[in-house]
Amino acid sequence: MELHLVATRHFLLGTCNLVLLPLPPGWRLVDGPVPPEVDRWLRRDGVAWATAGRGSYRVLVPGEGGAGRPGQALSLEVRVGPVPGLEVRVGGRPPLARVHAAGSGLLAGHPGTWALGEVGRGFPRRFRPALWVDLECPETERRLSLFAEGAEPAVLERFLAALRAGPLCHGPDGGERPEAGAEAGRG
Repeated sequence: MELHLVATRHFLLGTCNLVLLPLPPGWRLVDGPVPPEVDRWLRRDGVAWATAGRGSYRVLVPGEGGAGRPGQALSLEVRVGPVPGLEVRVGGRPPLARVHAAGSGLLAGHPGTWALGEVGRGFPRRFRPALWVDLECPETERRLSLFAEGAEPAVLERFLAALRAGPLCHGPDGGERPEAGAEAGRG
């Protein structure tokens, strides 16, 4: 598993982290069509973490089964919001048209909810595989919501497994930069 720091940079305010994203080896995180924005943040151990913000990214998945096989790409939307009153109340309705599997429990050490299914796009409606993950972190006082779509269901299941296993919110060491992976974000 490789850790990717999803952050935005500002020439006056510096770097503000949205999320520490675990991805399977060889997967790449690149900027999406809309640059990340941060509305509010807090400092934790000298590191700025967004408490309200959003960003869109692309996750590039290498082709498997030999040279020449094209890879896949996930569209990834990350949303960060404050946790009102700090009570953990994860859940809600997933933004999916069809839900094939769903669950709740610990995601990266935080209580969370997830759903695998399909989202409808276009006219006439075409259904694409999608994954929704929602979790709250009392430690950083924020709620994280991730929405990925556009790859085969098996790829989304591997992405969910990485999210379950790795640090997703602030990291196990208080938010220091990961050694492996890359930083994504514009500013």
